[in-house]
Amino acid sequence: MRTQDSNPCFSAIIIFKKLLKIQHYGFAAEMLRMGEKIVVKNAVVILGYESSGSVFISKVVSHVLGKCDSFGEWNGYGFNGEIGDQLVILHRSIPYGRPKRWHDNPEEIKEIFADYELRFIICTRDPTISQLSRIQRFGGSFSVYIGDTSRATSLFAKVMGKYSFYIWNFETMLTLGNFYFDDLYKWLDIESEFYPNVENANRPYINTK
Repeated sequence: MRTQDSNPCFSAIIIFKKLLKIQHYGFAAEMLRMGEKIVVKNAVVILGYESSGSVFISKVVSHVLGKCDSFGEWNGYGFNGEIGDQLVILHRSIPYGRPKRWHDNPEEIKEIFADYELRFIICTRDPTISQLSRIQRFGGSFSVYIGDTSRATSLFAKVMGKYSFYIWNFETMLTLGNFYFDDLYKWLDIESEFYPNVENANRPYINTK
C-alpha cells in the first residue's frame, strides 16, 4: 500500500510546499533556494481617475491586507508603507495633487518598486459624474477634465497591457455590494469578511424628475 510519502507525486507536492510558503496576503511568498530564504516583496498600486472612489478602495485594500489595524487608520493618500517593507500600498489618482502631477507610463511606477512584485487596481466611475465632482472640488471646465480623463485612460491601457490588474468600478460596487468585495478579495488571494458601509455618492448628480 502506497503512502503519501512513498508516492512520487505527493513527495513532489511536499517539496514544493517547503519551497513556497504563502503569506497571509496570498500573493506574497517566501522561497527557499539553495538553503537561502528569499523574501518576495509585493506592492499593490491603486490608480484611478480623480473622483472615482480610489481613496476609499485604497483604504479597504490596506485594511484587508493587514497594512493597518483598522479601516481608515491610513487616509488613503500616497504611500502606506516604505520602500523596503515586504508589502507597500500606493494610491495615485491620475492626475494627483495640485498643481497636477502625472504618470504617463507604468514603468515610472515600476522604477519606484524595482524589487517588488507589482499589482494594479484601476478605479473607474461614470465619467460625467466624475467630471462634475472634479469641477465642484477643484473648479475648471468639462473640456479640461475630458482631457485629463483621456490622458489617464492612456496610462491605464498601458498597465492593462503588461501587468496584473483588477478593475474596480464605483457603479458595480453599488450594484453588487459584498459580492464585488468578495471577488476583489479572491483576486488578492485572501479571505475576509470585511464589508465597509457604502453610500451612493452618485445620487446628488442624478436628476430623477
